[in-house]
Amino acid sequence: MANKKIFASSAAAVKNHAGGKAHLKSNEQALAQFVMTGTFNDTFYVSGGDQLNAVMEHAGEVSDEFIAKLAIYGREKGLMKDMPALLCALLVARQSDLAEPVFEKVIDNAKMLRNFVQMLRSGVVGRKSLGSKAKRLVKRFITKLPEYALWEASVGNDPSLVDVMKLAHPKAKDESRNALYAYIMGKPVDVALLPDFIREYEAFASGQSKAAPLRAPFQKLTALPLGAEDWMRIATNARWQMTRMNLNTFSRHGVFNSKVMVDMVAKRLADRENVLKARAFPYQLMTAMLNIDEGLPRALKLALEAAMEIALENVPVIEGSTVVAIDVSGSMGAAITGHKPGATSNVTCLDVAALVGAALRHKNRNATILAFDYTCREVKAAHNAKVMTIADKIKQYAGGGTNCGSVIEYLIEHGIKADNLVLVSDNESWADSYRSDLSTLWATYKAQYPEARMINCDITPNEYSVSAHRADTLMVGGFSDDVFSVMAAYLAGGSTQLDAINAVKVAE
Repeated sequence: MANKKIFASSAAAVKNHAGGKAHLKSNEQALAQFVMTGTFNDTFYVSGGDQLNAVMEHAGEVSDEFIAKLAIYGREKGLMKDMPALLCALLVARQSDLAEPVFEKVIDNAKMLRNFVQMLRSGVVGRKSLGSKAKRLVKRFITKLPEYALWEASVGNDPSLVDVMKLAHPKAKDESRNALYAYIMGKPVDVALLPDFIREYEAFASGQSKAAPLRAPFQKLTALPLGAEDWMRIATNARWQMTRMNLNTFSRHGVFNSKVMVDMVAKRLADRENVLKARAFPYQLMTAMLNIDEGLPRALKLALEAAMEIALENVPVIEGSTVVAIDVSGSMGAAITGHKPGATSNVTCLDVAALVGAALRHKNRNATILAFDYTCREVKAAHNAKVMTIADKIKQYAGGGTNCGSVIEYLIEHGIKADNLVLVSDNESWADSYRSDLSTLWATYKAQYPEARMINCDITPNEYSVSAHRADTLMVGGFSDDVFSVMAAYLAGGSTQLDAINAVKVAE
């Protein structure tokens, strides 16, 4: 009998959501894919409810340790919010000893805290109350939160910070903190006991002062009658993410009529420390670049380009001949974070896939770019083309049905030797036959080029892969810049995304 460890078949072939041939991921791989790409919003193929059901099913088949590591990895590396919060809530519901160290690392701001409380009380993890452990964790989080962060966190609902505080009943350490709690909860309070920034805001809001507050949550400021000088004060004190998201707003209110303001904001946007600290998705910078008003000063556009370069520092330089294939099929036109009534992102899966491909091509200028749907064709770009220019060229090929196998067919037909093939897709291939699916064709291609490797970057939440489980194929999920780190590690030594997850330290 042959050695089963060597000659074991890959995961059973199944039908994907589009009806095409696919390969089922392991529980760990599937759970990681959902955590790194899922938002509980409806995608082209998978509803938010289906995502939740799949996560709970796969989580029931893996250890608490893997869930803990994945929660931390998803938050710190994937920059995800909802999925890591759910895994943290699940560990609490399981009464796992790992719940507390995971909470400390995953619940890192008030928005995450509200997500955690919402999920724990929803009943989806098996309970509808916080319980003593969760209440203690929430109470400690609120108690340790700095004054301004606590006030800033009071913006938002479902649940609101007030709702969370009513559940946890945090105890104030002194009279000033007690006054802040009362203010946030809408109770009568001695204003003199409140922090300076709240007193400044209240004085301006009530008309007692004509000076706009230097520090206040943006949502609170926009409801006030502000002049150009007020907006300049706001822009001066805005953090990086707030600046990126409100360039057009600042422009409309005259902030950039001042060269001093233009230079200051441009310097902030392009500052490497600011970009890294903000933990920005590269596609968020792409969104800002696509949506800025034409009349915005050129210095700000150049600053966004510089920030993009910083956000893409993890893009690997790949040795050997490289082909980057981007799925431009119709399903890739869906929003990358799924459909949510009234809050659907205008960034599509194709936008993100094109950015990944363009970044790889920008860093590896001899790489070949392919776009595929029913068929595959080459995307021509100048040797020194910028990332956004390359991405725009890729998106011009947006087309119809998905045939991932067409990529290998193109390589074989044109006699292209690819040491490395990077495929970026939603993995919902269906416009092929069982004789021309990607896995079958890849085996044929490997017979001719045995040293070839494939990286399958999947950017949507699903439990299927168009690739079979092979040592020469990396499956990586996500759309943060961490996908580039995983690619680099695989190319350097064969490690996988699961290896990176299992290397996470839960408790330092």
